[in-house]
Amino acid sequence: MALQEEPHRHDRVAVQQILALTSSTCTGDRGALTEDISLGGVLVRANSCLAKGSEVFLLVAYPRRLLERTSEVHVLCRGRVLRREEHGTRAVVAVEFSDYEPLPQFLAKAA
Repeated sequence: MALQEEPHRHDRVAVQQILALTSSTCTGDRGALTEDISLGGVLVRANSCLAKGSEVFLLVAYPRRLLERTSEVHVLCRGRVLRREEHGTRAVVAVEFSDYEPLPQFLAKAA
């Protein structure tokens, strides 16, 4: 179930991938499942301990079609939780990226 739609600055791609997520508000389960991703952020299903406004770090494999590359690019992203909806012990969370850095070991093969 997606959060209430708002205008987006970047094209989004529906993709499901498991990713690692770190936040100071969470301990234990650090896995998340993406629902969609763009250059500006990501919508994930994650542990419900993620608080609105909290800073998060994610390791994301950007789909090649989003970056117009020959293969996916692994990127370390920093962002902030914009909004969330509770779903039992999990939550659907919208994260806006404030900074991201491609991991150099994946750049050469993705050119």
